[in-house]
Amino acid sequence: MKVVGKRLICLTLILQLLVVMLISHSNIEVKAADNKESIINIKVSDSTGLRREFNYTDSNPNDKFKNNPVILKGNAYANFTVNSNEYYKFEYKIVNSTKGNGNNIVKDDWNDKDLDDEVNENNGSSTTSTSWNEIKLNEQKDINTDDVMLDKKGYLKHKPYNVNHLPTITNQKDWNNRSVVYKNPYAGSSILSASKVDAKDYGKVEKYLEGGNTQTRFVNNSIFLNNTTNQKVYYTNSSKKYVTNNVTKYWSLVRDVYLGKDYKEASKIWGYIKVAQTGNYNFQSFADDGLYAYIMVNGEQKEIVPRSMFKVQGNTGYTYNSNLYLDSAKYYPIYIEYFNWGGDASFQMQMKNDNSYKSYAQIPSNWFYPSKTDTPGEYAESVFAGTGGVQMPTKPGRYYIAYKTYQKNNGNQTVIKTGIMGPFIVESIVKAKLGFSRTIMTSNNTEALLIDNKYRLKDKDFKIKYQISPIPIPAEELFENVSQAPNQYEVNITDPQLTVILPGGLSYGKPSENGAIDVEGGKKSINSLSIAKIQYELDKAKRVYNPITAPAIFIHSIRADNYGSYVLDSESSKITYKDTDGANREVKFDTQNILIEGSTSIIENGLYDVNKNKFIQANNKTKLIALVPVNFAVHFKANSATPKIKIESNASNYSFDLIKYELKGDGTLTKTGNVETRRENKLPIEIYKGNGFNIQNSKEYLVVYKLKPNKAPQSGGVLTIRLSDELGNSNSMGITTVNPPNLK
Repeated sequence: MKVVGKRLICLTLILQLLVVMLISHSNIEVKAADNKESIINIKVSDSTGLRREFNYTDSNPNDKFKNNPVILKGNAYANFTVNSNEYYKFEYKIVNSTKGNGNNIVKDDWNDKDLDDEVNENNGSSTTSTSWNEIKLNEQKDINTDDVMLDKKGYLKHKPYNVNHLPTITNQKDWNNRSVVYKNPYAGSSILSASKVDAKDYGKVEKYLEGGNTQTRFVNNSIFLNNTTNQKVYYTNSSKKYVTNNVTKYWSLVRDVYLGKDYKEASKIWGYIKVAQTGNYNFQSFADDGLYAYIMVNGEQKEIVPRSMFKVQGNTGYTYNSNLYLDSAKYYPIYIEYFNWGGDASFQMQMKNDNSYKSYAQIPSNWFYPSKTDTPGEYAESVFAGTGGVQMPTKPGRYYIAYKTYQKNNGNQTVIKTGIMGPFIVESIVKAKLGFSRTIMTSNNTEALLIDNKYRLKDKDFKIKYQISPIPIPAEELFENVSQAPNQYEVNITDPQLTVILPGGLSYGKPSENGAIDVEGGKKSINSLSIAKIQYELDKAKRVYNPITAPAIFIHSIRADNYGSYVLDSESSKITYKDTDGANREVKFDTQNILIEGSTSIIENGLYDVNKNKFIQANNKTKLIALVPVNFAVHFKANSATPKIKIESNASNYSFDLIKYELKGDGTLTKTGNVETRRENKLPIEIYKGNGFNIQNSKEYLVVYKLKPNKAPQSGGVLTIRLSDELGNSNSMGITTVNPPNLK
């Protein structure tokens, strides 16, 4: 019996080996199953997170999941996972089942026969459907890198929330409630550095006007923050001391000095993480107060900070979700929520792996990339999952997802399982169609010249014009039957605002034409726009609704400190509003370069009396004697980034001294004592900083020089002098010359 038993064991092992060899040499695409059952998992997510999940197993063979409609918000994606040891191929298609009036798409009038006909292609009842698409069973669909801002390595997308409805360091119950914390989003999102910084570089509290009342908000400069607990700022200057409880101190708490006593914040942060080395990663976080975070790995949401950490707490460390295998060639979506109810603060995210990082360290900032999408900021309840999977339709309609699985035997494929699920609703809500422009204007309200991708201005006073213009809407986008469409149509948006942050060197000049609200040091303004209600009128011949609401125009008067170049980048101005579908929209403008050239202004020029320090007024009776040197001067102000004066004349060339005086700057000839002298032996003469002269912008100068008139013809001659600035603007003068008397 023992010998027979051994032979049976050997025979079993040989048979198993043969089976493995046969499978490995066949053309069957297999994804190993986690258990004995075949599993089909389909997840549909939109901007608000996972909306519906479907599991088909052998023990749960229901192939029709016809549930209450799911109304999709923002961009939606379907992710398919198939674990099977019997399926050869998996196919899907998205079916539009909209019937009747396209404006009543939530009502589902499909029956089971319609579903069966669509899957089995028996003259299905759909109004439109895509063709069948195959998903390879042994391939994982990567995140679409089109959403990754590859040129912004080291940054993440950041969305701040208004928490003024929550008291500072009070009401712990509401602060622990995510729906309360993220109730009121601020307009717009931004791209912030993913570096971990100290409190002095993290951000600051600013004041702003809202509804006529002064409010405060914390404005971030960076994402992550070193722990501020028990940190102090020490003073050596005795004037900094303060007395508390009869004790004199020479220090303040870091949180009070740099964050401010009004500090509190709530933020959503999203983007991508791309690790430097492939391997298994552990994550650790420290937060004061609440934190929540996850990474999307192969379509699965892997929490690295659990929901239980989203609460009021002191600086608390947490290690969670060990050994996530991350590929250095992939971009993984990462999503973070953080709040602080006031007081001390900390926000750190660390990792270690099985390679170079043996102990926990802050995640390097250059592993992060921001997302191009603002969707997580468009809806208060939004989350972020990247843009992987199959995108659901965006056109209004009622949709189902159908699928088929196949086996392959002897070269023939056979459908062995079909299914359909839904419906998913894309609502017939027309988003506001608006055009946006930012125009650089002169102070005289003419558009600045655009040359070599720079708006060129001569004046330090200029204007920036913002305009929102309603765009015509094709009637078919609003009504299926255009012949029955009404003559008037109206779209309403909520709380349209223009926010402007001026770059260094620019500030608001005279009061802006629309009354800008100055928020921070003359640099930032927030303005409400008068375009909330947009009315349209139908052009039946062209089947289009044309706007009858006038564009909203907002003009800022701007003053530059100096002549030179300035940049209005894409983050400096944004228009935000709540759209008809409840989404918080944000519009940014392309980067614009401004060059304020100016030009050197000639205040006075002509004959000059060096002894009396004044100009000599010449007239038509003034005559110069040929060949006798005469003093001339030019009084000018350097109103330019590159000031220059060019002196040209028909006088004889000879060596003479050129003397430059710096003047007081009050339009007089009062000298400051700053004198430069240089020898010139040719004409023309160019006076500018790069030619040996110290000429500075916005200062006044007097340049004295001598000219020797040429020998005059018998009838008399003319000494001509032409002065020109750096832009080629010029003026000329001429003085009659006569020959000296013949004394022989």
